[in-house]
Amino acid sequence: MPTQLSSGAITVEIPSDAILTPRPQAAAAEIEQQLREALENPLGLPRLNRCCVPGDRVLLVIDPQTPWLTEILTGLLAELKSVSEPGLSLGILLPPDPAGNHWDAVRQQLPQELRESASFVCHDPQDLAGNSYVASTEAGQRIYLNNEIVEADLLITVGILCFDQLLEIRGTTSSIFPAMADKDTLERTGLLDVRPATGSRLQERRALIDEIGWLLGAQFTLQIIPAPGGPGAVLAGSPQDVMDTARPLLNEFWELRLDEQPEVILTSVPAGQFGWTMAARTLACLNDMLDADSRIILIADLPVPDGPAARALRTTQNPTELARQLRKESVADGIEIAQLIAVTQEQRVYLLSSLEAELVEDLGLLPLSGQKELDRLLQSIPDYVVIPDACFAKFRFN
Repeated sequence: MPTQLSSGAITVEIPSDAILTPRPQAAAAEIEQQLREALENPLGLPRLNRCCVPGDRVLLVIDPQTPWLTEILTGLLAELKSVSEPGLSLGILLPPDPAGNHWDAVRQQLPQELRESASFVCHDPQDLAGNSYVASTEAGQRIYLNNEIVEADLLITVGILCFDQLLEIRGTTSSIFPAMADKDTLERTGLLDVRPATGSRLQERRALIDEIGWLLGAQFTLQIIPAPGGPGAVLAGSPQDVMDTARPLLNEFWELRLDEQPEVILTSVPAGQFGWTMAARTLACLNDMLDADSRIILIADLPVPDGPAARALRTTQNPTELARQLRKESVADGIEIAQLIAVTQEQRVYLLSSLEAELVEDLGLLPLSGQKELDRLLQSIPDYVVIPDACFAKFRFN
């Protein structure tokens, strides 16, 4: 029976004799059921409505890339509304928007009641008046974070738990630090460096995130772990208990063990507002474990990239120099385009999307027009590995 790979409106079939990496599929429970069970049985803490008192200032610190964000915030709001009158003062804090639009598209996903009742702040790391000193780490690093965090009675972090090339694991208090730090703090702690880290360097970054969360007393977190095909788990409670519970689940869903390095990987990425971010993250992740001149086949329902870095890539005669500039400059799509350039200079990357072939070629990718062209390509490849949503994966070789 053929295997299907999907990204938004694009679905393709993969021959049944493909080499598939076995992984558990997503839990059968719907997101609303998982969310309800998580909020009714938080890890290491009482129920959320017992963690606050009427009149408290409750700040939701949100990772905009959280999947199923509307459903998660709807359930969270219902839990908070059970606090007796006069109720709570709600605020929402979002990280800097690279596009400069104050996350308008994300805000439209929020439940209407939350849009109307909560205050919104979009963090500015360069606003000296908008950031305050909160604590010093054991190593003596002074940490400055957004004022909203300092002034809140209860912090609730909402986000996605997944493997991450920059932070080891994204989630829990990473939506506070580094996401809500000022520029000087990011420079002092080395978190302005957006290059992937490995080994002890990666673990040190995550340890720093956890330490700052502990110094803040970050009280409550609500996190989702995606799985192949849907929501894998929803976890709520104290950040440390949630992280301890999440680690084995992440390994179960996303740690992939391979006997040998593949020459060809076929993968897909989640569609949506962050499609290009996910695509670039996927390619960078795969590039780290492939020899040069391997092949990556990407199934991705992507919008036309219209950021300044993408426009520059379409016209440049020197992608290497452009990538060097993007690592120094802060532009909306700079990180993802720099990642894309780095991968396409080492690998042959095929893209099956709804984008025009000329545009795909201008970005340094090899266009595939649809199922028939994909079939012809796969027929010419003896062996390949199929990994849905490889942006969440971590690879190990046996």
